[in-house]
Amino acid sequence: MITQTVKERRRYISPNFEIQDWQSLEPYYESLKNFPIHSKEQLEEFLLRSNELSSVVSEAFAWIYISMTCNTNDQFFAEKYQYFVTEILPKIGPYENELQKKYYHSPYRSLLDKEKFLIFDRSVANEMELYRAENEEIWGKARVKAQEYDNLVANLTVLHKGETLTMQKAGSLLELPDREEREIIWRKMQDARFAIETKVDTIFDELIQLRHQIAKNAGFSSFTDYMFRKLGRFDYTQKDCEQFHEGIEKEIKPIYIKIMESRKRKMGLTSLRPWDTVVNPENLPPLKPFENGNDLLEKVIEMYQQIKPELAEIIITMRSMGHFDLESREGKAPGGYNYPLAETGIPFIFMNAVGTQSDLTTMVHECGHAFHSFLTRHYELNAFKELPSEVAELASMSMEFLSMPFWAVFYDNPEDLKRAQYEQIVRSIIILPWVASVDLFQTWVYHHPEATSDQRKAEWSKIYERFHGDVIDWSGLEKEKSILWQKQGHIFDVPFYYIEYGIAQIGALQVWKNSLKDYDKTLNDYLNALKLGYTKPIPQIYAAANVVFDFSADKLRELSRFVTDQLNKLEK
Repeated sequence: MITQTVKERRRYISPNFEIQDWQSLEPYYESLKNFPIHSKEQLEEFLLRSNELSSVVSEAFAWIYISMTCNTNDQFFAEKYQYFVTEILPKIGPYENELQKKYYHSPYRSLLDKEKFLIFDRSVANEMELYRAENEEIWGKARVKAQEYDNLVANLTVLHKGETLTMQKAGSLLELPDREEREIIWRKMQDARFAIETKVDTIFDELIQLRHQIAKNAGFSSFTDYMFRKLGRFDYTQKDCEQFHEGIEKEIKPIYIKIMESRKRKMGLTSLRPWDTVVNPENLPPLKPFENGNDLLEKVIEMYQQIKPELAEIIITMRSMGHFDLESREGKAPGGYNYPLAETGIPFIFMNAVGTQSDLTTMVHECGHAFHSFLTRHYELNAFKELPSEVAELASMSMEFLSMPFWAVFYDNPEDLKRAQYEQIVRSIIILPWVASVDLFQTWVYHHPEATSDQRKAEWSKIYERFHGDVIDWSGLEKEKSILWQKQGHIFDVPFYYIEYGIAQIGALQVWKNSLKDYDKTLNDYLNALKLGYTKPIPQIYAAANVVFDFSADKLRELSRFVTDQLNKLEK
């Protein structure tokens, strides 16, 4: 098991205490439930004690999750995870609800700093309103179902030229200049997904029904409406999300099509196929910014020494504690994440690097999250540093752009550096139609919980075409297109956590635009925004970064023109 080596000093719970089962944990919750509050000072003490217990539980669960995703075939941690989500978390839920009520209804709450606790109080009130005891067990079942999906995907492999490849490694071969080989690899990857398609459909069927029941129990007509509240989207509406979809279709889709048409023209193709979308259109070999995980880490540290030495120290600290697992391997869960550790205060970065430019982008993205964790670790309550996704992703996606001028650490050849920067800018645009597709698909799915798997696939294809058009030729590959959504783990693991990437990308593009005028000021504004944690409403945090919280069609139009100008400059 990967273990932490440093913890913040515990004040109330024995430093030797480890969660073995619910019986070992329950006395701590009973003690808090009976804790006397007869003054403002006792209320503050109650909050600190509650926070310490929450940190212990959060970090224990975090290490189980991290260990499980690092090796999904380790039955020990798979069973520990299932036990935690079915036997411990459902029993914690009712206590947390009681503790929230104890705080919220205390007459001494009015004596606390109103501005400091504004966001906290708003979140507590929201959680109390949504809480239903009968949903605790259902959430546990849903987490186990999502784990089944993760295990299936983690063990997907492709046999190519006598070598067994992870899906991440196979995907990197889609950058090879040989078109025939790319098609072979792409079709093998689809065959691997087809092999689990029915199982994934069954898992999703069950997840939909479980989540729909959660929403009904809480008095909502759909899980879509329930999750909008559950995710704490206080600063925008569902109508704003619909306008975001319309803006992507109107302002971004034409640019996406133009980029793909340009690719087709440069490649001399009459038809752009799915295996032609990531290879260099000028037939250049794939970019190779690093050799392995250690090389990636060394170069990232060198890069941050140039940007701001304090940021490099954060990465060095994480490395010294073993808080990285970077390379792709069989049995490792897909994707990448930065996991904040509430008690240790030092986050963990997980990813599946195979040596591509996309891996470099993922790494600096997760570093942005890690910096956020460090810059907020001083807050005395976890609630002040438990970030809404719109803010968390602003930190990570902005760091992709803020690191870009320093990628010479990875590329000795100026032309390779220029290519890498160009690809990053293109990626910042072409991701937006995908974000809109995933978000609208989930909205439709949970408004139609009775839909069959075939109906879902048909709706996905329609939504995908709405935002991407027909510039990519899917003829004869209609089935492959209809299950593209199955590769997006967020749909299974963290439902509705996706539009935030689009919202944050719009903020990140503004950060990048500012940095071209005054890099040092922009970096300081960015770091100051991160230091706020979640102590201010989202628009105010964006304002601290000197950007506007705005994802309207007008803002998309403005930024699309800026991005187009930057692409034109790099093409000259």
